[in-house]
Amino acid sequence: MKRHDSFTATLLIAMLAGVATAAPFTSGSTGVDGPLDFPVGDGSPRTVVFDPATNVPPVDVDGDGVYHFTTVTIPQNVTVRLRADKCGFKPLFWLASGAVNIAGTLDLSGEDPTEFPAGTITYPTIPGPGGFPGGVASVSPETLGSPGFGPGGGIFQGYEGSHATGGAFTFFNPTVYGTEFLVPLIGGSGGAGGPYPQGTFTTVFTGGAGGGAILIASDLSIVVSGTVNAQGGISPGRAGEPNGGDGQGGFSGDGAGGAIRLMAPSVVGSGSLIAGHNDFRFFYGGLGRVRIESNDPTEFTGTIVGVSRRVTLHPGAVLGLPSQVAPPRISAVRIAGQNVPVLPSGAFTPPDVAIGSDQPVLVELEARNIPLDATVTLYLFSEGQLLAPLVADPLVGTAASSTATLSATFPAGLSKGIVTATWTPQ
Repeated sequence: MKRHDSFTATLLIAMLAGVATAAPFTSGSTGVDGPLDFPVGDGSPRTVVFDPATNVPPVDVDGDGVYHFTTVTIPQNVTVRLRADKCGFKPLFWLASGAVNIAGTLDLSGEDPTEFPAGTITYPTIPGPGGFPGGVASVSPETLGSPGFGPGGGIFQGYEGSHATGGAFTFFNPTVYGTEFLVPLIGGSGGAGGPYPQGTFTTVFTGGAGGGAILIASDLSIVVSGTVNAQGGISPGRAGEPNGGDGQGGFSGDGAGGAIRLMAPSVVGSGSLIAGHNDFRFFYGGLGRVRIESNDPTEFTGTIVGVSRRVTLHPGAVLGLPSQVAPPRISAVRIAGQNVPVLPSGAFTPPDVAIGSDQPVLVELEARNIPLDATVTLYLFSEGQLLAPLVADPLVGTAASSTATLSATFPAGLSKGIVTATWTPQ
């Protein structure tokens, strides 16, 4: 009897647990950033470059990429441009306690390759937030275009970036990365810069930047009747040269698609979610990732470009916020004793830091969640001369929080810098 009573009690508890009501999904938005609402205006097409620092009121002041909105509204004919030089190079997390309605375009695509006169010193292209820059072009017949940045960056001049799939020349660049859960959230890698032109061609191309990465989560609903665009930068090409070149004209690599994750009880619409190129050219950047999580993930009837996954929303699903998943981060915090802005723009007007010396100065770096054996490199791109990459001293501290320094001489004029950390997973 005791064994029978025990079995009955256990069975009764399991039955009660099975009929318990699940808690509703919540994005976790506090609503502190209020509504993000872009006015219709006169109805004519217009583009807004979103800048959290100049937004009224300013948002994301700590630069972690997490926004707490009440509602988000992007009207038809309005394009909201998200750029890493404004929003930072981290992925974006848009949390909303109310409805999200995207009837216009939310654009976090990577910058397209830019064409320059041969011999010109070029700068890396700008990705969407969470993506990676494209490489610079060759400056002489004796030099190579630089590889693209990111884990799947084009490894040789003219090669495309990869992400969920490899780009063109995958047998030379097989690196694919990320997971179908989009945790951690990560964008597309950049294409490599182009070679010095041959024959009658007189221009070079930078590499395309990778598409950005964004999570949009709502307590209520997400409607996409417009477009969310996270494709990589596309080489513009020349007449008679598919995708920018045939190996002789200074072609460059496309950037890879980024990442789009939508989470809400209701995700509907007939719009487009784009995380890669869909024109099926011979040369192409790798596809990014798209994930839809809702009570009925089949309700979204629009176009999806990218490696996609639709799943039923779980109330306790992990959003992958920086507070939940420790993302790697490396940044320059001081140069020549001057603090670098939390969200450096990389712009020249005004510059982020003004250095009044032609002598070597100290560059102080901070890293988070990066192994101490990682190689930290500063790439400087000057408007006046070609500079070699600078390797920092070894990281000191712990894998969770560490620092490093290096000495750099900045030539007169304007320069841009990119800090990277690379390591081999254990």
